[in-house]
Amino acid sequence: MGSSVEHVIVSAANRRYFLGAYLLAASLRRAGMEEPLHLLAHGFRSEETAALEAFKAVKVHAASALDNVLNQLPLAKTAALLNAPQAQHLTWIDSDCMVTGDISALLTSQARALMIRVRGPKENRLRFRNLHAKSDAIPEDVLKIWRNDVGERSQPAIDSTAVTNVITFHADHVPFIHRWKDQIARIVEKHRGSSKQHRIAYQFSSGTGISDELIFNSLLAYSGLAPPIGSYPLDRDPGAMLIHFGLQPKPWQRWSPQTIRHFGLITETIDWARDAGYPLPAGLPWHFDSARERRARLQARITPVLRLNCRTIRHFHSRSRGA
Repeated sequence: MGSSVEHVIVSAANRRYFLGAYLLAASLRRAGMEEPLHLLAHGFRSEETAALEAFKAVKVHAASALDNVLNQLPLAKTAALLNAPQAQHLTWIDSDCMVTGDISALLTSQARALMIRVRGPKENRLRFRNLHAKSDAIPEDVLKIWRNDVGERSQPAIDSTAVTNVITFHADHVPFIHRWKDQIARIVEKHRGSSKQHRIAYQFSSGTGISDELIFNSLLAYSGLAPPIGSYPLDRDPGAMLIHFGLQPKPWQRWSPQTIRHFGLITETIDWARDAGYPLPAGLPWHFDSARERRARLQARITPVLRLNCRTIRHFHSRSRGA
């Protein structure tokens, strides 16, 4: 594969994640990062596209209905990667991420290995909590299904799962991205008529949907095309980290105890964009106002209580219907 530029960053979002995509783009430029950012987007309004493309070297591409199954089946991820301009390095970043500083020098595939974070033992066990995992390893039942579906190795090349919110690929890894895309299509087709045991090998930890991340990990485990995994440097220096808002609720929905620690990062990024003359998204939530920090922190404290009450009400109604 020929490479015309050194590095391209890629992401994808639907309208529910527009504010996340805006915060990602703004944080990259605030940090002084100049890599082109190509965003595969579905359902954006013209003013939303314009707000993103006001940042230097940000390009929004409208997604087709086929590309954009962003919630249950993120085919958009492989579509965005494969449709991006050719580059020596290609980095995928989820649209619910931000950077705390310039991470350009860290987004490299050293020795042509993937730059990706691998879960630690306890986190890996939590990833499979819906299977009531009894050890920190990937469950044997899951590995067996992955091995049968991929069919290229007899023994797994990984002992824990990797997190796909940020991945840096080398140009030589493009055949593996194609393999990932093809495997998603195969698993989707097989998923429709498969047993419950087969389905749970690819489900989100919530127990619903198909996780492109687990399909990616099945290939890391058993595909002959899988690249080696390198080190992950984006969680070491507080001034050069990648922050992932992976849990619900997202910061643009409401603050939570997990996200309120990044109040300053988000509000300062918005203030920077305003001061630099960039158009701000219409209807920014009140809790992104740096002058309302005290009220925002109160919201973060009550969010767990609200979520617990909602779960209790849903449980009560489900029991009432079953009575």
